[in-house]
Amino acid sequence: MANSPPLTQNSKPTTKPPSHNRPTQPLPADCSSRPMDDHMRLKFGSGFEIEDIVTGFESPWVYVSGLPRDIGDAKLNRMLRPFGEIFEIRRPLNPASPMTAKIQFSKASEAYKAFTTLHGVIEFGYKLELRMAVEGKQNGKLIKDTVVRIDWDAPHRNVYMGYTNEEQANAAIQKARRTPYGDYLTVAALHTGIPAVGRVTVKFQNLPVNVTEEGMEVFGPHQGMVTERPNYPDYTVQDTINGIKKLCYQFRSTMIDLDFRPPPYREGKMCAWAYFSTPNDAKAAAENLHGRKPAYTGHNKIVARHIKMVSFLLAVDKFRKIAAEIKAFAEKIWRHGPSYNLSVLDKTSYISLRLYGEDMTTLGRLKSGVERILNGEPLLENGKVAWDDFFGRHQGILFLQDLERQFKGVTIEKDAPRRTIRLFGVSEGRTAVREKILHKMAQLQLQKSHIIRLDPRITAAFSNGEYHSLQKQLGPDNVMLDLWRHILRVRGDEDAFIVVSEAVNRAQMKNQYNLPRMATTRNECPVCFSEASSPVQLFCGHSFCRVCLKRYLMAAVDHKSFPLTCLGDEGKCTERIPLSTARELLPVGDFDTIVHAAFSAHIQTHPDEYNFCPTPNCPQVYRAAPEGVFIQCPTCLLRICPNCHTDAHDGLTCSESSGGDDLFRDWAGKHDVKQCPGCKIAIEKDEGCNHMMCTMCKTHICWVCLQTFPNGEGIYGHMRSEHGDFGLGPII
Repeated sequence: MANSPPLTQNSKPTTKPPSHNRPTQPLPADCSSRPMDDHMRLKFGSGFEIEDIVTGFESPWVYVSGLPRDIGDAKLNRMLRPFGEIFEIRRPLNPASPMTAKIQFSKASEAYKAFTTLHGVIEFGYKLELRMAVEGKQNGKLIKDTVVRIDWDAPHRNVYMGYTNEEQANAAIQKARRTPYGDYLTVAALHTGIPAVGRVTVKFQNLPVNVTEEGMEVFGPHQGMVTERPNYPDYTVQDTINGIKKLCYQFRSTMIDLDFRPPPYREGKMCAWAYFSTPNDAKAAAENLHGRKPAYTGHNKIVARHIKMVSFLLAVDKFRKIAAEIKAFAEKIWRHGPSYNLSVLDKTSYISLRLYGEDMTTLGRLKSGVERILNGEPLLENGKVAWDDFFGRHQGILFLQDLERQFKGVTIEKDAPRRTIRLFGVSEGRTAVREKILHKMAQLQLQKSHIIRLDPRITAAFSNGEYHSLQKQLGPDNVMLDLWRHILRVRGDEDAFIVVSEAVNRAQMKNQYNLPRMATTRNECPVCFSEASSPVQLFCGHSFCRVCLKRYLMAAVDHKSFPLTCLGDEGKCTERIPLSTARELLPVGDFDTIVHAAFSAHIQTHPDEYNFCPTPNCPQVYRAAPEGVFIQCPTCLLRICPNCHTDAHDGLTCSESSGGDDLFRDWAGKHDVKQCPGCKIAIEKDEGCNHMMCTMCKTHICWVCLQTFPNGEGIYGHMRSEHGDFGLGPII
């Protein structure tokens, strides 16, 4: 960096050591923490019960602006202590008045509560402004709206070069497009009129003041040079950099850093980015700097704009794989206009990509473009995510691996919990692989799905006999046994259904006189009701077959009933399945799949606490908050009102901004559109049964009365008894 950040004074109002020295508090023995969807962090315990969520809108750190310069820690503590325990207070070394302090709470939820409660409140004679310090998030991504971009003219001059013929001149023009002269990238074009140099004249713009005829041979042989006067001859590039540094020194109490764009300089312009503590500090600095005409810029105007920045931190190896695509995208952004820029900074041990822009909507689109390169192309069909559970099972994984071997240079990443596939690599290869996968999905969708219910008492005998034979005959992905619900799922034509039905009948006939009683002893598996094979014993003393327990855990992905408890004592045992046991039994991918299912179930069952970002398909969730504050989604950059759950409505109250809601309600009433009782998103029914499932939060809903049913259980009995039909006509 060209300028080091100012020092800060740290104070610790409690007896705890500073955060950078304080040891991490150990989690309970059967508790775990992990990131989710890039910006969230989950804490979960035995039975996969979600114990805490730090959303992407939260951080244990919060900025508090509008404080008196001489305020002491005791007063700050009295104001902030009601929201939670304070770990650390940071303030500028040379504070201005009003001052900005950075406060660390013990929990992100406590900091969020302080932010949503105190923002805009009058304290100590000042109006407080609070902001969550959410720039530093997981996966190496940072989002800031506290940046000022400073542009000014570099010292330069234009020159005219002579060439023997038009072919040589055009060759020089083409080379100038990709070859810098020293620290400058010039623009060249054929020139007619005065001055005329040689038989064909080319004008080169924005070259260094000290350009020479010998140096211009970098673009090819020529017949001589004529130069214009420089825009300002008395100052060098370094003089202008030093001048900008000195000019920005006036903001030392609020400026965190100052970064200059490295050469080559394009279009005769130089650029720097100044980083501030708060958006208001950045806005004030931009207004102060804009329009100044100092001598060290040749009395040319400085342009300063308050912009937004998104940066991505990448491993060097990952960047090398996508460097060509990033370079091409950066060129595309540069042609978009001077208000937007994507720069690549080599930090030796990692690569930093910095995306700058003024308009948040445009910046969000450009951010999505960078993320498509970093994260791959999602597999879509007709604009919707394409997925089949086949790709999450063994045969589907082998199918995708075979495609990677066929198409070198293409990488396929599947994410079974999110039910997505992403493609990386050159465009032609991605297109071919996409068509292959979609063709396979079309074949799978032609197959019918059947469900056969089993007597729980023959499940064990069936799973150890006929089941394996059927899998060999029809394929492991076409016959699947759900030990949780004691059902058999069959995918295929009528002949496949008949084959499986006959196998089930044979198992029932074979075992009808030897049906085991319901498990009553602690050595009997509560899933298959037989003596536990390769037993896994829980702390309660009940034992499961190793295979049965694995299947029981994986069935939770669809069932979504958490926490997962022992099934002993005819399902009455409340002992939770330890995470250590689940980790021992399951591969990492299956364990993560259950964590995702537990998270989804937790969000569904806490609709008053969590809300999904209003942007379609955005995975982020946020906590509700009182009216008067706005938050920004770390994924799609949308600013949100967490009180009325719509786009931010600056300058308007929630009731004032909801004037359009009446129009929406009128339109919704005419088009059969309702609000999901789970996540509050608008949902529409165009045809079919009244059993609806929200595509966002997966809540099962009766369309007629909007009553919800966990996992869909009991909904058809409800529709029959309360409404008389399923929405498909009279029940016969």
